[in-house]
Amino acid sequence: MPEQITGPALETPRWYVVHTKPRKEDVALFHLQRKELVVFLPRILLPPAVATRRRVVPLFPSYLFVRLRATCEFGYVHWSPGVRRLVGFQGTPTPLEDAVVDLLQQRADSDGLIAVHQQLAAGEEVRIIAGPFAGLLGVIRDPPDAK
Repeated sequence: MPEQITGPALETPRWYVVHTKPRKEDVALFHLQRKELVVFLPRILLPPAVATRRRVVPLFPSYLFVRLRATCEFGYVHWSPGVRRLVGFQGTPTPLEDAVVDLLQQRADSDGLIAVHQQLAAGEEVRIIAGPFAGLLGVIRDPPDAK
């Protein structure tokens, strides 16, 4: 009978959240990609009126997503420049559902940029469709800015 191959090499890659050092998302992205890992850093492109210094900023400052096999590629991530740790509970990295990252990737372009659109205007009526206030009608008094 042929021997069955098992172990970390056959583990299915999963998405994990990487907590980076402050403002080191690009450094971590670069080094993780050099290790041939699939990495996703969602960023938003702020409208010119909102941008103060930078127009492109991380959607989740100090966080990015990496797809890996935790048992054999954990060290690749943990010891990369710019990385603080993999997010998890009690020291154990916790994988994300693929749908979470898929949703973000669908809204982003090939560079991971998500355009911010100001769609609410003062005086506009809105209806709440979910949650405890579902069905209520409101009027926008002071539209939120893109931040």
